[in-house]
Amino acid sequence: MPRFQYEAITHSGQTVNSTLEAASKTELIAQLQQMGYWPTQVVEEGEALETKAKRFFSFGTRKIESAEVEFFTYQLAALVNAHVALPRALEVTLEQISNPELHSVISQVKQDVEQGATFNVALEQHPKVFSDLYINMVKAGEAGGVLGEVLEGLAEFAEL
Repeated sequence: MPRFQYEAITHSGQTVNSTLEAASKTELIAQLQQMGYWPTQVVEEGEALETKAKRFFSFGTRKIESAEVEFFTYQLAALVNAHVALPRALEVTLEQISNPELHSVISQVKQDVEQGATFNVALEQHPKVFSDLYINMVKAGEAGGVLGEVLEGLAEFAEL
């Protein structure tokens, strides 16, 4: 079974760095969440943990700033937590996005979701904007019925 290095934040706000075995990154993220941790980075043992600046959003372009994705994530979390259907929540957030590049990405995500894709699969189509960890956290949130909480956690930890 592969070993993964991770960095996570506890409920008290402390950062924890350690290593655990898991079948996959997704399984490790689920294990960490059960332990009450919010993972900020997960890499297979031997790979280097990223610098804080690249932690959540691995941008391939400088046209989309991490603060813009953070703001989008906060807005989407609030709408999802208010029980707004995901396609409608994406539509509402689009109205607030002024960056044309991010607007284009989220428009495509919305279209993919409306055509039946899960949110995490729609995000996977944009690896320069959404990291594997972000996508896997969303996937875990969808599976556990806590997408809004996961999005809120992602946005909060992006601030750190």
